Amino acid sequence: MKRTIRLLAIMAMGAALAFTACGKDDDNGGGGNARYTLSVLPNNADWGAATGSGSYPDGTSVTIEAAANTGYYFIKWSDGAVSNPRSVTVSRDMMLYALFSANASDPSPYNPLVDPEPEPVLEGFVDLGLPSGLLWAKCNLGATTPEGHGDYYAWGETTTKSTYNWSTYKYCTVDGEGDLQALTKYNTSTSWGTPDNLTTLQAIDDVATQKLGDGARMPTKEDWEELIANTTAEWTQVNGVAGRKFTAANGNSLFLPAAGDRWGGELYYAGSRGYYWSSSLYAGRPYGAWDFGFYSAGLKVHDNDRLGGFSVRAVRQN
Repeated sequence: MKRTIRLLAIMAMGAALAFTACGKDDDNGGGGNARYTLSVLPNNADWGAATGSGSYPDGTSVTIEAAANTGYYFIKWSDGAVSNPRSVTVSRDMMLYALFSANASDPSPYNPLVDPEPEPVLEGFVDLGLPSGLLWAKCNLGATTPEGHGDYYAWGETTTKSTYNWSTYKYCTVDGEGDLQALTKYNTSTSWGTPDNLTTLQAIDDVATQKLGDGARMPTKEDWEELIANTTAEWTQVNGVAGRKFTAANGNSLFLPAAGDRWGGELYYAGSRGYYWSSSLYAGRPYGAWDFGFYSAGLKVHDNDRLGGFSVRAVRQN
C-alpha cells in the first residue's frame, strides 16, 4: 500500500504549530480579510537595494523598485520582468529578487531563487551566553547578511538542488511511484530497511561542517531547545525581512529570517515562516528529522520529513 508519509508529516506539523495551508483565510481567521507577505530583496545587498516589502491585504497593488549601488547595474527581476519601478498585485505570499550585476549587459545575473549559491561568506558567530558555551552563526548557510535567506538543504545532504522529493533524496530507495521504499543511512527501524542506528549526522553529511569547517556544525535538537530556553524571542523585521529575533541576557541577539521551505520544485512560505534543520534524527520515525519551525504567532522544535529543503544555521563551540 502506498505510504502517505508526506501527508502525515504535514498533519503532525499542523497540530504542533497550528500552521495552516495556503488560502484566503491563512493566518487571518477567515472572513475574507487575508493578508499576504511580499518580500522584495536584492540578489546581493552589496550591489543594490530593493523596496516594497511588507504585509498587504489580498489584491493590493504595490509599487516595487530596485536601486543599484555605484558600480553595479539593475538587470531585471527574478520573474523576468525588466520594468523598474513596477507594480505587482499581492494575492499570495510572494518573493521577488532585484537582480543586479557588475556588468551592465549581463543577460543572466545571479538569481537566488533558481541558481546555486556562491560559496558562503562566514560572517562570524555570536555569543549568547548559553550554558553550553555554544556560539551561533550570524547568517544562514548561503547568505552573507543576517537577514539573507540563504540556501535550502535536504537533511543529510550537502548540496542544493532544484527538486526536493524522495526520488532525489540521497539516502533512500523509492518504489515505482516515487514514494519512499527504504532508508539507506540513518535508520533505526527494520520497517525501513537495515538499521544502522545512526541518530546524528556524521561530519561528511553535515553541510555546516562541509561548507564552513573550523569546528562548525549543524545544531542538534538539544541545541535548538537550549536557544529557545535561554533567550527571549520576538517576531520582527531586519531591513524589511521578517523573522524571529532571539535576545539573550548578555544583550547579544540572533536573527533567523523566515525563509520558508522547499518541497518538490517550489518555495513555500518565504517571508512568513521559517524551517531550520537540526542534525538529529527523529528515531521513532527515521524518515524524519528534528527541525525548528516558527511563524509570527508561534515557534517549536518538531519533526519533519528528511526530503524537505530547509534552512541551516551553523553553531560551534566557544
